[in-house]
Amino acid sequence: MLLFAAAFIVLKFVREEPTRTRTGGSFIKSVVPDFSPLAHSPGLITLLLVSGGLQVAMNTVSPILPLFIQAISPEAAKVGTMTGLILGMSAVAAALSSAGLGRVSHKIGYERLLAFCLSGAVLVFLPQAFVRNPIQLLILRIIGGAMIGGSEPSINAMIAMRADKNRQGVIFGLNTSMNSAGAAVGPMVGGVLSAGFGYASAFFAGAAVLLAAAVGARTVKKVMLPLAELETDSVGEAAPE
Repeated sequence: MLLFAAAFIVLKFVREEPTRTRTGGSFIKSVVPDFSPLAHSPGLITLLLVSGGLQVAMNTVSPILPLFIQAISPEAAKVGTMTGLILGMSAVAAALSSAGLGRVSHKIGYERLLAFCLSGAVLVFLPQAFVRNPIQLLILRIIGGAMIGGSEPSINAMIAMRADKNRQGVIFGLNTSMNSAGAAVGPMVGGVLSAGFGYASAFFAGAAVLLAAAVGARTVKKVMLPLAELETDSVGEAAPE
């Protein structure tokens, strides 16, 4: 029902100007992902890997979370409730952080905010392997969710600044593919590691991926926004609602 409602909203309220598209070429060629924009935009590949890495890190714990909670919780009957609460609250924290930090990210600096959020995510991911009760895990997952959520607007902005205006759809399509791949790889990595080395290894793996993402993000050179965009942002912030 939610998906149906979303489709209705798009069909009813979204208006898009028709654009000319080139005809010709095989159908297979038209649906194969176009990676050519990555070759002309420095840092884009790294940013896509960082974006996918966030999904890997967040999902390494997913398959073993109920088992981990059961192992540290004396009340096994409430495992399902606590698992849902932890997943839900961390997602809410990510959404609120993404919306809040997204509004001020251009003032703080996208690179600086991304570095802060990724570093914070690493610091709160590691202790999760050593918690002794679900409440401790809940608090850390909420903070971690906020850190991950705060990273996403900066990554998207940094991608948009490096993408050709006429190819942004292609770039963000590749970014979505990378995120989906990360969401698929994360649970597999976490499941395999936890089966072989214990539940804590899934948290260690997530922290390691976040650390690699933080290091990768630091290698991406800063791109300045055009002056016109900065002025537009300033006017938009000052304009009354």
